[in-house]
Amino acid sequence: MILKFSASTSERGSKMIRIMPLSAAGLALFMGLIAVGYSVSTPAISYAQDVVAPKIAVLDVPEIERRALVWQDLRVKFKKANEATLAELRQMQASLEEDGKALQQQQAILSADAFAAKRKEFEERLQQSNKKAAERKQAMEKALAEAKGQIVTYYREIVGEIATSNGINLILDRSVGDPTIVLATDDIEITDIVIERLDKRVQTIDFTVPPAQ
Repeated sequence: MILKFSASTSERGSKMIRIMPLSAAGLALFMGLIAVGYSVSTPAISYAQDVVAPKIAVLDVPEIERRALVWQDLRVKFKKANEATLAELRQMQASLEEDGKALQQQQAILSADAFAAKRKEFEERLQQSNKKAAERKQAMEKALAEAKGQIVTYYREIVGEIATSNGINLILDRSVGDPTIVLATDDIEITDIVIERLDKRVQTIDFTVPPAQ
């Protein structure tokens, strides 16, 4: 036996248990059971049967953004709106510069109080101009983000459809500078398919910048 438990006559009344010391042979056997016997008796757990073999596809997102018709449409509309906004802000800046020069010329003929009042008025206009420029920039960025979000929704739906119909369970982005993909053969490349389907589904996107207040 490995462990011996006994209760002495005097201890039986109090039900105290005394552990007998192990012999050298018993200790060796006990340690052997821990080191070897437990691993033998414990069944090995295998997860291989639960692992699904990956079916991989590769996608180049920047290429979609470069070639797809809807992305080209967005770039054209953004450029046009941006140029119009810049022209408006340049005109506002030119007007302020002229008023600033005129104010400097009036300084010599105006009283101190009159000049201070005109300078205060000019500074308020300048602040309003800066505020308007910031608001236009924010409005442009918001409109651009919304339009991009709509396009991304379209092409992600297409990617999901392709994955479902072909049993694909892993899609990698082979964007320029991504070090995770060293080599990808043409048979797992789905970029052209995504662009073709995206061009059929949507060619233009709404890009509207709210007018300045």
